[in-house]
Amino acid sequence: MINLASIEQAGTGKRGYRLKATPKQILASLDGALSYNDRFLMAMNMNLLASYQRELINLESRIYEQLEAFSELYHRLQAIPGVGEGTAQIIIAEIGSDVSPFPDAHHLASWAGLCPGSYESAGKKHGAHTLPGNKYLKTTMITAAMAAKSTKQTGLRDFYWRL
Repeated sequence: MINLASIEQAGTGKRGYRLKATPKQILASLDGALSYNDRFLMAMNMNLLASYQRELINLESRIYEQLEAFSELYHRLQAIPGVGEGTAQIIIAEIGSDVSPFPDAHHLASWAGLCPGSYESAGKKHGAHTLPGNKYLKTTMITAAMAAKSTKQTGLRDFYWRL
């Protein structure tokens, strides 16, 4: 239950620099009654939320059904530091199990948009942004790399800081 003491205790920290209301004013604003239309709209939104949750469960079961064909690859990918279930699912969905179209890892990284562009003028090399690529795979791989740099048991943390 929300009371003045809990609001004041929460208000002792960061209540937000834009918030001008006092804890008493916040508590007073929570007191009110919902009209019939408000309750109807809230019930409608709760029903929509429940249906979305059911559809998400159906979608997840479909994803796991399709991953059964790639179960060995799925588990091997999860053994890599920074790669979890979701990351492995996205890697399999975007690249697949056959990487033969890519001659080597550099071509795959370039296709994913993980290689920096090269900007050189008059013999001077300048920094350049990464090239566009597969935005889902690129985001996933960057997130996995950020997670891998936090692992202490592997040498990936040290390798990250050397780079």
